[in-house]
Amino acid sequence: MKELFPVLFALLLYGGAAFITYWVSRNKGYSGFLFAFLQMIFPCMIIVAFLLPDKSGETKRAEVERRFEESMRKQDREMEALRARIRELEQQQKPAEKASKPAELPKEETTKQSQPVVKSKPAQPNAEQGTEDEKDIQMTYIEGVQAYRMGPNVHDIALASFRRAAEKGHLNAQMYAAQMYYAGEGCRGEPQYDKALYWYERAAEQGQRTAQSNVATMYQKGTGCTVNMEKALYWYEKAGEQGDDDAQLWAGMLYELGQGCTKDTKKARYWYEKSAAQGNEKAKRLLSGMDD
Repeated sequence: MKELFPVLFALLLYGGAAFITYWVSRNKGYSGFLFAFLQMIFPCMIIVAFLLPDKSGETKRAEVERRFEESMRKQDREMEALRARIRELEQQQKPAEKASKPAELPKEETTKQSQPVVKSKPAQPNAEQGTEDEKDIQMTYIEGVQAYRMGPNVHDIALASFRRAAEKGHLNAQMYAAQMYYAGEGCRGEPQYDKALYWYERAAEQGQRTAQSNVATMYQKGTGCTVNMEKALYWYEKAGEQGDDDAQLWAGMLYELGQGCTKDTKKARYWYEKSAAQGNEKAKRLLSGMDD
């Protein structure tokens, strides 16, 4: 639409000038050179307006490129700040590591130690190596947290960091990875429920109560897997043993209905009572219904 403005403006001027020339020639009795000049100049202006190159597209393209470059520079600055923070944390950990190391005995005293003590020394580097590995895992997890907080543009980097730490058994990284896969964060906005279930289950095996409840719900609904009521009941009980009142409620319901198990009203009552004791209103109603 903006490209037509020069043409419309020229037409407006031409029409106005033609009207004024007509009025002057009619009332004053002469049209003269002015009318002929206007008849020639305004069509030329219209033609020139059409022939002028349209630079609006190039301007828009340049603006988009400029914004993209600014975004990339901002992202680079944020990543550099993240790396600097990680280096700072590493420097802070080094003094603590040095302080935690026991002072070495002088060589003369070492020679006085008994032979079994000398033989046990080669095992020490393995313990130190284990500590270094734990630090590396923690740093990978911190990198993931920092990247996650930087926003969706770097969620794929965060997910990769969480996954690396999760593969080495980091509990919180397993929970982050599961949640991101479930929400489709860091994976092009497409939820990957099977991978979410995998990491929730790894966290559940380490005793994480929320993960246990989530695994039970996913097996019950068939989210990311086929429906498996036996596993759902198993994980509801695991979460219920740690005080999750909703998991206790579901365990009671499955036992009462005989889903994933043989129908067992005693176990159903047991779990209803556990849940009701924590104030779960639905468990109280189901428990009172069993007493009627």
